[in-house]
Amino acid sequence: ELGDKTDKDGYSKGFEAINNFFIKAGANFKYLATDYKYKGLLMLKTGKDSLGILEMEKAILMDTSLTRGIYSEIANNFYKNKKNEKAILYYEKKLAFNPNSLNNSDWFNFGRACYNLAQPAQVEANAMRDALAKKKKNTESPEVKKKEAEAAVLYIKADSAFSKSAQ
Repeated sequence: ELGDKTDKDGYSKGFEAINNFFIKAGANFKYLATDYKYKGLLMLKTGKDSLGILEMEKAILMDTSLTRGIYSEIANNFYKNKKNEKAILYYEKKLAFNPNSLNNSDWFNFGRACYNLAQPAQVEANAMRDALAKKKKNTESPEVKKKEAEAAVLYIKADSAFSKSAQ
């Protein structure tokens, strides 16, 4: 769990150790939900996102009380790695699981992830509008409107998340 704080290869060593545990324990061993949770966390930390999420989903199926923490870990991992779409997906899953489960940090990061996705969508809509204007065509094309609507939805989500964070 300490990873880079004390040892640059800490996450890799941890993953190797838990992987060895799963191999030695075998298929008939009665694993705990936290075994899957920590295996998944170590996989996330070593760049094996999809596999790590699968392990963490197994943990949730075994013990739903872990849902809040696991969704936070996954969302925060995606946010830190600038995978904003996936971060938003897991913040929203956590929110759907329990509307009161997001803490201040979650709300702020959720807002930032939405804002970070809205910015390029708005820039793209503006560029499309400018290109149409240069060609002396109607700047209110369905493509421009769709891109602007996409950005607006994300800006609204960001605003709501920041408002919750401020509260």
